[in-house]
Amino acid sequence: MVNTHWSWWRAPWRRETPTAMQTPSAPAQVTKAAEATARQSYHVRSVTGVKGIGPVALNGEFDPARGVGEETSSTGTRVRFADGYRYLPLSDAFRAAHERIRGSRFRPGSPRCG
Repeated sequence: MVNTHWSWWRAPWRRETPTAMQTPSAPAQVTKAAEATARQSYHVRSVTGVKGIGPVALNGEFDPARGVGEETSSTGTRVRFADGYRYLPLSDAFRAAHERIRGSRFRPGSPRCG
């Protein structure tokens, strides 16, 4: 026989109303994970199909805390990111056309015209 009057279910400390714990929604959990990832260094790899070229792979390394990153494609194109700027390589043909049209040259390693 069980004494229900003194049962632990009837103890005064058990008389509080249970509260339901709400689990965050799936989009909220994904958003929280993306925000945490955005503050860390990370690597990215993406493969897409480009008409006329075929599959192109992009590999990137980013460090948002330092504001730097680099992305390289399987076609050989390299893009660098630093302090909110994007640095692209310029082909010799582009440099020659710029010099012919503008009459000025790009200094090597400089984002500005000479």
